[in-house]
Amino acid sequence: MSRSRQVGTLQDPFEAFAERGARRAKPTETGDLYHYTSADAAITGILATGTLRLGPFESMNDLWEADPFHPVLSVHEDDQSDVDAADWVWEEIDRSIRLHTKVACLTRDFVFLPDALDPNALRGWAHLSLWAHYAGRHSGVCLRFDRDRLIGAFDRAGTDDDLRFHGPVSYNLMDKAVDGRGFDLGQAKAFGVDALARVYARDTAEQLFFRKHYDWSNENEYRLILVDQSLQHNSVDIRGALTGVVLGHRFPTGRVAALREALQRHPDVEVLRLLHHSRTLSLVPELPPPPPQAPSSMAKDPATLLDRIAALDTAEEEAMRLRYEAFEDFSHLISKISAGMARTAADLDAWPRTEVTSVDTATAVPDGQRRRRPGVPGEQAHLERGQRISVRHVPGTQETTDEARGLAVSVAFQVLDQRRLRFHAQIAASRPGGPSEERWRYQQEAEATQAESALASILAELHNAALATRPAFDATRGLPVETASQG
Repeated sequence: MSRSRQVGTLQDPFEAFAERGARRAKPTETGDLYHYTSADAAITGILATGTLRLGPFESMNDLWEADPFHPVLSVHEDDQSDVDAADWVWEEIDRSIRLHTKVACLTRDFVFLPDALDPNALRGWAHLSLWAHYAGRHSGVCLRFDRDRLIGAFDRAGTDDDLRFHGPVSYNLMDKAVDGRGFDLGQAKAFGVDALARVYARDTAEQLFFRKHYDWSNENEYRLILVDQSLQHNSVDIRGALTGVVLGHRFPTGRVAALREALQRHPDVEVLRLLHHSRTLSLVPELPPPPPQAPSSMAKDPATLLDRIAALDTAEEEAMRLRYEAFEDFSHLISKISAGMARTAADLDAWPRTEVTSVDTATAVPDGQRRRRPGVPGEQAHLERGQRISVRHVPGTQETTDEARGLAVSVAFQVLDQRRLRFHAQIAASRPGGPSEERWRYQQEAEATQAESALASILAELHNAALATRPAFDATRGLPVETASQG
């Protein structure tokens, strides 16, 4: 019985050398873009109307785009009663973006040096998989556009209020970029989910619309993205940008007459046919060029959405301005907090079998008084700063469990309207298997001129209160009375 022979790698040395050379060669990008489509879509749609339709973004094939990509959505204590609406807001932001986003998918064009073994290997018209998937299994056409003219026509499509983006797609094995543009449930109620969706699309366009999984990299895609307020499709006038039509290797002869008639609207457009012979692609002239005319585009009514977006942007900008002012006026309080808390931390660190760490955080502020997102009704805190000391019990060698017993000693200040300040101090104990239990809290408001003295007072109160928790804390750790009385 004969054995099978393993194949699957290039055996001929010259062929292997040529393939390596082709993969390593440096291609040069041209100024052309290509679009693959079926014969009917080209003849009765694109060429007949002189427009390239921007299709719905919701119809994309890549799961990175087809499945939701949610922004960060926070929920303030004020909105806890509506927390169940958070998932709905996420879905509505995604749904709104998909309904209002239109896309034109094109292919970039690259050439190798003329002396390359196959200078056409990366041409925009030479992608066999794209002919198979998007151009009727080689029976359709591939339209050639001048990139700069097409982008110019795209910039004139729709209204000045629409969002427009264009550029090459990047192909990645993973997408771990951090989304820095989050929203709050209160902002959804204040400005509307459609406004948040529009701002999210505007500020994260590159990650939303121009990233695909590496599996799609053979497409060398270039996109035109339009986000408007309409649920209807939109189009780009291609009459000044279309420069060529490439017929597929299996373009049906019965459609040549209809193609010739459609091309009468497009003078000076070159017509070529793709030939495939012995695994090599080439182009040959097919039809003489023909003549003019095509329709116009549509106008859009901006409605009230733009006003709400402008209000949201204004609220964010004003909040940022007030935050910078508050930081310039009161940043010296941060260093005073650090110095005061360092003294307290040193005393707590002297307790037996404890581990003490510090972190900058404003957790001393009660949930109901936390800073609201810009534009949301209610008291506004322009700046929140603070520090927390965590005291953790270190188990002894005889202890069989390491239960989470500890103390959190925290202080924070808020800068409110009219340069008023509110100071907070808190001590909380952690309980095994349960939430933290507040043991002590202190709050004081002060004018700007009294800020330093108020802070000094609250730091002293916090220091004394923290030391006073020693007996109870040691008792929960099972330390003997004599140990609890030391230091």
